[in-house]
Amino acid sequence: EANQTEDADIVSRFEQASTMGGISLSDSVARDALERAEATGRLDYGRKLEDAGLFDRAIHQYKRILDISPDSEEALIHLAVAHSKAGDLATAEKHFDKILKLNPDSAISRANLGGIYLTRKQYARAKNEFDKAIKLSADDPQLYFQRAMAEINLDQMEQSLEDLNRAIFLQPDFLNAHFQRGLCLLKLNK
Repeated sequence: EANQTEDADIVSRFEQASTMGGISLSDSVARDALERAEATGRLDYGRKLEDAGLFDRAIHQYKRILDISPDSEEALIHLAVAHSKAGDLATAEKHFDKILKLNPDSAISRANLGGIYLTRKQYARAKNEFDKAIKLSADDPQLYFQRAMAEINLDQMEQSLEDLNRAIFLQPDFLNAHFQRGLCLLKLNK
């Protein structure tokens, strides 16, 4: 109901703008502008629903955006993350795979896919996705930390220690990285 009211208000503003000063907007330009405005509003609303833990309702908003713009990477990412947060990892994985077909250089999609693999205890696959994400976003301490978690579970302690050191270098107050680094050092007897 609120979305319908907002949509009607947007349409009214476009109608007013199209007649001001004798300027005429074509139907397709107005429709495109309206669709972009609607998508932006739905995305913002979906984020708020997601923050409130209302994942089903957020998923609905993201799907509505994709009805308008099927290849919207931003909407696909939010849809995949919402599915992941709701515990539907299989659907989240499918959405991340779709994003990566559209944009193989999406570091956020690679990182989230790696996170799904970590959750599923598919550590080699997780490490592979984090390797790719780090190549795309080398200054993100979280990526090094997540790759280190996969490496620990693959018993690759030296590599894990390197990644934890890098994460700490990038973010000195990264407490979990310090903790895991300590555990790594104990395992390596250093």
